[in-house]
Amino acid sequence: MWSKVFTRELELQPHQKKSWLPLDGSRRQCNHGNMAINEKTRKRYEARARIAKAMAHPSRLLMLDLLQKQEMCVGDVTDAVGADQSTVSKHLAVLKEVGLVGVRKEGALSYYRVTCGCLDGFFSCLESVLQSDVALRKTTLK
Repeated sequence: MWSKVFTRELELQPHQKKSWLPLDGSRRQCNHGNMAINEKTRKRYEARARIAKAMAHPSRLLMLDLLQKQEMCVGDVTDAVGADQSTVSKHLAVLKEVGLVGVRKEGALSYYRVTCGCLDGFFSCLESVLQSDVALRKTTLK
């Protein structure tokens, strides 16, 4: 299966385009016609996309970063983010809707916390991509 085989960059002459071959050297044909996914798999990817979309805002990423360290009330999150409380509450509602944060009420206050323990790894991955991209851009610009 193509996706399971690691690839290597072909050695190129200056006039050739970059292309990739599987490490085993075989030249496989594309089977795009056989790649239909079933309904359960499609729904899983849609759910993943909803989570990614919920995270696709700088303020929400900041909130997640803050909330993975400690539980915070909306007022404290508002101060840290530097936005008005209604905006922060809407952002928190988006994160709660996809299951990234949970809330508990204590009197009139709402305290939010991250509900999953994997965000450190996710943020580390993002930083690695950013660092790789910076390094790649530097070498390309030389």
